[in-house]
Amino acid sequence: MNFNIISMLPGIVIGGIVLFVVVIARKRIVDFIKSSRIELKKVVFPTREKVIAQTKLILVSLVVMALFFGGVDLLLGQLMSFVFS
Repeated sequence: MNFNIISMLPGIVIGGIVLFVVVIARKRIVDFIKSSRIELKKVVFPTREKVIAQTKLILVSLVVMALFFGGVDLLLGQLMSFVFS
């Protein structure tokens, strides 16, 4: 088979573009991972006690709001039954 340079040119160009993009993308990915690690070292995580205290606060708030809205629903239901009966 006789290949000439013109028939191989599109493949060479596409291969060059792919190689160029892969090299640039790899550098950007590596830079992203490095900067992510640096930023992650700056994060201050809460202590176990603080997480437990905040979880208790959320659960208590949830129960209080559920009781409040349940009571409002019950009262409005009774009011609607009284008005429409």
